[in-house]
Amino acid sequence: MKRLKDELARFIRSTVRETMEEYIGEAERRIGEAAEEWRRYADTAREEDRRVFERHLDEYAARQEERTAGLESSIKQYTEECVQRAADELLPKLDKQIERWTWERYQRVQNKLAPQIERNVEQAVQAQLMDELFPKLDKQIERWTWERYLRVQNKLEPQIEQAVQAQLMNELFPKLDKQIERWTWERYKRTEARAEELHRHLELTYRDLMVVLEKQLTFVGEHDIELKTDYPCAYESLDAIYPRGTANDNTRYPRFIKRCETVLQRDSGLSFLDLGCSGGGMVLDAVLRGHLGIGLEGSDYSLIRQRAEWRLLRNNLFTCDITKPFSLIHKASGGVVQFDVITAWEVLEHIAEDDLPRMFANIRAHLADGGLFVGSIACWDDIDPDTGVNWHVTVHPPEWWQERFVDWGFEEVPDLFSVEDMARGSINRPISWQALKPLKIPSYLVVLRKRTEE
Repeated sequence: MKRLKDELARFIRSTVRETMEEYIGEAERRIGEAAEEWRRYADTAREEDRRVFERHLDEYAARQEERTAGLESSIKQYTEECVQRAADELLPKLDKQIERWTWERYQRVQNKLAPQIERNVEQAVQAQLMDELFPKLDKQIERWTWERYLRVQNKLEPQIEQAVQAQLMNELFPKLDKQIERWTWERYKRTEARAEELHRHLELTYRDLMVVLEKQLTFVGEHDIELKTDYPCAYESLDAIYPRGTANDNTRYPRFIKRCETVLQRDSGLSFLDLGCSGGGMVLDAVLRGHLGIGLEGSDYSLIRQRAEWRLLRNNLFTCDITKPFSLIHKASGGVVQFDVITAWEVLEHIAEDDLPRMFANIRAHLADGGLFVGSIACWDDIDPDTGVNWHVTVHPPEWWQERFVDWGFEEVPDLFSVEDMARGSINRPISWQALKPLKIPSYLVVLRKRTEE
């Protein structure tokens, strides 16, 4: 029985289990089907709800547009009513306020600008008077003045003429003289510049011709003179450091050579030595008259540039320091050349006082017995305005020089030459085209000969 119960229990449990499993399987199947159906239904419901929602939303939007249009119409109507009420009530008050403010502003501006306006009006009135009334008044005044002037002129014309002349003499003429002087000076400087340019051109052409003629005719005499010196240039001289005279001067004065022939009573065969010869013009004048001419220059400026007569007289012009020992000798005999005339035109004032004795010792050694030393001495300062250099390093009156000439063994010889006979110092100038133009301050003119020992 117990076993039956157990078997029955087992059968029941087995049967129940199977039945439950079937029921459970069926239930799960049905649940799955129900779930699938529910999903299909849910999808269908959601799509329907969406369409319904969109339809309702469109209907709501349409109702809102209708309400908005009505509201805008109401607002516009209300706004127009408010504006109309403001125009009816507020604008009159605002107009009165603006009118009051405008009047107050006008009063303030008027108080500030009234004086200026009055002045402008006054000026306008005056301008109107000037344009209309004053011309008429001017004509009337002019007529009255002219009539008055004629009456006064008839009475005071002699006195007025004298007063005017005196006024012109005292005031106008001095100014006019200064103006004329300035114009004349400017014209002179322009003419001088043109003359210098023309002179340079003519001088160069002339010297070219002279060089050509010399090669063809040989009018420069031959000689055997040579210079012996240990000082080929005066390098320490201001004229060498700041060349001016040696760069510009070229004195020509044949009259002096002719006068020497008369004084020494020889028409040819004289010998000339020019110290500080610059361009060599005086040497050329002597050569052209058939004499022996030698020139010594302290600067090599003209030699290097072959200016003036240095091309033509290449064997007659030398450079050396004339304040140092030198000798001009004959090559054949070796003797020192004795010159009939030694010249130094405005040279001595360029020599330092300590160097003058040595220079005159050289002159004495080369001056023939009976020969003459002729020259000119400037007795004033010659200062370059640009550099401040004073080329005249020895400036003394004639009396000082006369004493020194005696000390150096010379004596003056008067009345042999006139002022017009001298190549420089009074009438003649260092540049040929300025010749025969008197100097403002004449130089001291010197004619010396060696003093014989008693």
